[in-house]
Amino acid sequence: MSVAPPCDSMRTVVMAFGTVPFAPAAAKKAFPTSRQNVPSARTYARRKKNAVHKGCVVAAVGNENGIGAKDGDPGSGGDDSYLSQLSASTRVENGTDIERGLRDEALNVDTPLRTKEMQRMLKSRLAEYQTRMLMTPGRSVLVIVQGYGFSGKASSIRAMSNGMNPSGVTVTSFGVPVDEELDFNFLWRYHRAAPRAGQVAFWNRSYFEDVVTASVKGLVSDAQARKRCEMINEFEKILERNGTAILKVFLNVSLETLFDRVEARAADPRSAFLSSPEHLDKLTKHAEYRERWKRAIAATSTPQARWHIVPSDEPEVRDLACLRLLLDLLERHVPPVSGKQQAITFGSSESSGFDESKLREPVEFAPSQAAVHAVHAQRVLDRHA
Repeated sequence: MSVAPPCDSMRTVVMAFGTVPFAPAAAKKAFPTSRQNVPSARTYARRKKNAVHKGCVVAAVGNENGIGAKDGDPGSGGDDSYLSQLSASTRVENGTDIERGLRDEALNVDTPLRTKEMQRMLKSRLAEYQTRMLMTPGRSVLVIVQGYGFSGKASSIRAMSNGMNPSGVTVTSFGVPVDEELDFNFLWRYHRAAPRAGQVAFWNRSYFEDVVTASVKGLVSDAQARKRCEMINEFEKILERNGTAILKVFLNVSLETLFDRVEARAADPRSAFLSSPEHLDKLTKHAEYRERWKRAIAATSTPQARWHIVPSDEPEVRDLACLRLLLDLLERHVPPVSGKQQAITFGSSESSGFDESKLREPVEFAPSQAAVHAVHAQRVLDRHA
């Protein structure tokens, strides 16, 4: 039995591997792990360079800014300094930030030694803030993840949502609109997927595809694209005024890495069926897509919903940056939960020796899971009352 390549164009453009005999034992021996998760030789070469790419604000190992500095290096600033400067370097404030972020060359960002420990720490703090948000009425979070194909959108969403309470998380992946969705305005299906109070909603692609992809394919004119950007800004204002904080992330990948990942998927028998001619078509029009994304990001990076361009050639750096960006948003959006500890006395204070003047001040506490469920139950009862 043999598995044919997905299409002729993929066979001729990417690589001519012909028919591949699908034998599990042989495949496991020939492909011990998916090449998509194994860095290429060129990626290893980039990692060996300890110099800053010109124009890149993310510094190399051991410089005075501490970006990429290994733990224990003198003047590194530690994990928190690394994460703070990494997340700050992704923020889009003006056109220069967009030009710097959306480049076709890979950024030389070194991966810290304690990647797994840093991810566990960030996920633990995210879980705490999610519990606080469940206790705070009227607060929700929307995370929009955009990027080129093979940039790791699903993987970054998995990394951000992995440590959260599943009952308070929704993940929506938007594809080509169906007939019912085309009968309404282009924002209709996105409004239906907006997060409810207390929820964190992750969107894999969003209404920006109706601006960028539709413009590249000629489905909308430049004037219509600008009008849609204005409508998106107004829609995000409505969400923000109703208690929804928005995080917009664009995962940028160098063109060289994109070609490596397309070839790796086509070469692996276990993932070749996922390849399609559309991936090749987008690579041939990569320059046009990049230019359209620059315009869309410049038009929709607003004070209530800033864009963040995350370098995604290295999955570890990408996940750390996304986790820190989400944690920063929750720290700003979710107020601390506090309560007053009440004293319970039996009889008079004189007989018990209790001094009422020594009542403790209000202290912060982490609400229990039972308290969270009680709040949810009360909301349901109020809704149906």
